[in-house]
Amino acid sequence: ATSMGGRALEELGPLESVAEVEEAFEAAAETRLLRDQGIALPLGRVKDVRKEAASAAKGEVLELEELHGAALTLAALVEIGDLLSRRPDTPVLTDFAQEISVEAQAVSTLARSFDATGQLSTKTYPQLAALRKEIDRMAGSVTTTMEGLLKQDALKNTLQDSFYTIRDNRFVLPVTISNKNKVAGIVHGVSATGSTVYIEPTQVIELNNRLRLAEGELRAEETRIRTLLSQRVGAQAPALRTAIQAVTRLDLARARELLAVDLGAVRPAVTTTGTLRLVAGGDPR
Repeated sequence: ATSMGGRALEELGPLESVAEVEEAFEAAAETRLLRDQGIALPLGRVKDVRKEAASAAKGEVLELEELHGAALTLAALVEIGDLLSRRPDTPVLTDFAQEISVEAQAVSTLARSFDATGQLSTKTYPQLAALRKEIDRMAGSVTTTMEGLLKQDALKNTLQDSFYTIRDNRFVLPVTISNKNKVAGIVHGVSATGSTVYIEPTQVIELNNRLRLAEGELRAEETRIRTLLSQRVGAQAPALRTAIQAVTRLDLARARELLAVDLGAVRPAVTTTGTLRLVAGGDPR
């Protein structure tokens, strides 16, 4: 169910003591008990975010997708801990889960920071909504102005095509090279064939400037938020290392339980006598 569990299975060697074997059997039995009770641990929602947390602990600012993954993982860890806490009927699994200890405030902050699509929540960060609304308004003003210019008879015969485009993050008109002096504005490049020059009309220069400034403010605000959230994740790096190790042990228990069901296996009595006694044994093939 988890990438950590898969790697642990690949590296798994023989258990060397009766205590280890009994613990493995008991963990698998308790996993089956949970399944019979309809309790599903959200192990699949736990991602191996140890590398990202370690980077954040060093002061790096994580990308939005990395932060969202950490938020989902932390929330799943809390749920696993709650499901297994104070359960007298699953002592081994509960003991594993005691290694899950993450800061509740960090979990809450990260959970509230994202919407259902994995983007920063405008409910939590209303300033983002205001900036995005302003950007949409200004972009609308620019496109309306550009569409109006395309309809002007004075410009129609100067254009290579009857549409506007974007160059260098600026709205521009594709003007035929022979008419480049007939359109007032700023040149933002020439086509590969040299037949078209891309000009930002004078009428939209100020609008474009304001639009770019607003977009810069939005990026700066998003970076500020990502920085704060990265600090939260970085502070949980030690706890995440321990918690993910605990989840790996829980995942191994589930793998053993699923294999036992698949094989129709029964739990043997384990001794140190060195004697193997098979009852009603048969060829598994």
